[in-house]
Amino acid sequence: MLAIMNGELSTKIAHVDLSDSIFRFVTLDSTGLRVSLSTTGDQAYGILQNAPEINEEAVIKVFGESQLETSSSGGIAVGAYMAPTVTTGIGIVATSGDLVRGIVTKPTTSDTGLVVVRLVDSTLAVA
Repeated sequence: MLAIMNGELSTKIAHVDLSDSIFRFVTLDSTGLRVSLSTTGDQAYGILQNAPEINEEAVIKVFGESQLETSSSGGIAVGAYMAPTVTTGIGIVATSGDLVRGIVTKPTTSDTGLVVVRLVDSTLAVA
């Protein structure tokens, strides 16, 4: 299941099994060739667009719009800043000190679900 939205895609190798991780934030390893799920404080490389197993090709949206899996205690509104959560790469509403990687352009009204985000430069931090 590949989300087709405007933007730029990149391909890398899955460092771990990402077959259950579509539409989650991923981070590059030190070689710049492999990706794994982002954690809190990571500079997320982008959002995974497919579901590769270990050592398979991972397609990552690095700029533009993408769906993003979220887990929130309430609905997420348009304009919310999104960052990766602790170890799962799932998007959360960014709080002080988080590195923002997306801004919501299509909200969710459920406790868990998908939002659409516009990917932004990951050097943006919430004050």
